[in-house]
Amino acid sequence: DAVEAALASLPSSGGVEECLRGFSEDVAVPPFTLAEDAPVLAKAFGTITPSTRLRDIMDVLRADGSAFAARTLEVMERNSPVGMTLALENMKRQHTPGCNTVMESFRGDYTMVQTSICADGLAKGVEALLVTKDKRPQWTVGSVDELDVELVKQQLTLTEGRASLFTAGKG
Repeated sequence: DAVEAALASLPSSGGVEECLRGFSEDVAVPPFTLAEDAPVLAKAFGTITPSTRLRDIMDVLRADGSAFAARTLEVMERNSPVGMTLALENMKRQHTPGCNTVMESFRGDYTMVQTSICADGLAKGVEALLVTKDKRPQWTVGSVDELDVELVKQQLTLTEGRASLFTAGKG
């Protein structure tokens, strides 16, 4: 209320910043929580190319040997191989010359979400978390090594071809 009254009493917008400064206080900003792990992140995820596979990322983490790399690897081994592959393929698509606007990036994200909803991994993950509550989903594909990445790419392409929210006109 005091801020609103002070702003309303200003003769012009010229003093807004100074007025707000009078009501502000310095707040300690915590350090970036992943700062010490940035080199591991850069090694594992910073050099993704069109040929990068999930196994490549996991191998980098395994070779690193740090506690952070081990925890990250543990999460990756627990997560859906299909879901992680969808995310990786979406990242690859969005780092190409064909994806150079925010809208194209949104289209890619939307396509990935649509594809993941159609894949049974999402349903299995929700079931394990909310229904059985055992938090151990039984994925159709047991590991990234069993996954046919080409099938995931085909599914993304099929989903991309469907009408979407981002299609001009009716959609």
